[in-house]
Amino acid sequence: MAAALLIPDVIILDLGLPGIDGVEVTRRLKEQELTRDIPIVVCSGLSSASASEAAKSAGCIAFVTKPYSPDDLRALAEGLAKSQEPGDAPE
Repeated sequence: MAAALLIPDVIILDLGLPGIDGVEVTRRLKEQELTRDIPIVVCSGLSSASASEAAKSAGCIAFVTKPYSPDDLRALAEGLAKSQEPGDAPE
């Protein structure tokens, strides 16, 4: 996966990806040592509690329902990235 090569600060996934869904991608990322600590946000047009629960149980940190404000999503991603900076880590 590209995430293991790039090690992004935050990953934003759509739940309905072609060929594999965002829940399965999240599971796979959380199984890998290099990517397990990257915060994952899943976005979906589905607003069901079961979709949100499936994503969160797979390891995503937030579930955002479409339509969403790009500014709100950016703020969420920036906040998550900042919380992952070494100086912000709890001791």
